[in-house]
Amino acid sequence: YLSEELAEELVQLKVKSVGLDFISPDEVTTETSPIHHILLGNNIYLIENLTNLDAIKAKRFFFSAAPLKIKNSDGAFARAFAVIF
Repeated sequence: YLSEELAEELVQLKVKSVGLDFISPDEVTTETSPIHHILLGNNIYLIENLTNLDAIKAKRFFFSAAPLKIKNSDGAFARAFAVIF
């Protein structure tokens, strides 16, 4: 899980998105989801449950995550992929 301190630092660094290889940046037992609120409240996109990240050995790559457009939703499944240069 991510700490609130790290989330605030990502905001200060003006990060555009955060990719995670786990289900949530917040502990699943929390009901308030503070990390979600910090990041999403600062327009930082969350891309959760990424897999095969160990296959990306390059320092530079193009990453894309194209979500399904679901009406009245705040999240969706996405087709995520990396193109290695």
